[in-house]
Amino acid sequence: MLLQTNRLIIEHFKNFDILYWAKIENDADVRRFVDGKVLSLEEAGEYVEMNIRQYRTHGYGRYAVRLKEDKNIIRMCGFLNEPYGIDFGYRYSKDSWGKGLGFEAAKKVL
Repeated sequence: MLLQTNRLIIEHFKNFDILYWAKIENDADVRRFVDGKVLSLEEAGEYVEMNIRQYRTHGYGRYAVRLKEDKNIIRMCGFLNEPYGIDFGYRYSKDSWGKGLGFEAAKKVL
């Protein structure tokens, strides 16, 4: 585990997260502010694996954010190397919207 708050655990993505992450990335409302394209299971898996590689290569990446109460992944946040520099990004599962979880996580990460 990297960080925790009262309600959240923020840690590296793991390969077993792919199925759960794919459910989040397959929601058009969640992807609306990214590029509007929902991701397939394979694409979501590539995203998780890319972040795992980023931890080894750069020492950081995007992190899985889980609810402490049940350990379910509800979002991601963190930094990613992009051609234009380091990007901070986040995405939430729709059922976690409006609960202040993004603010809670950002206070720890930033």
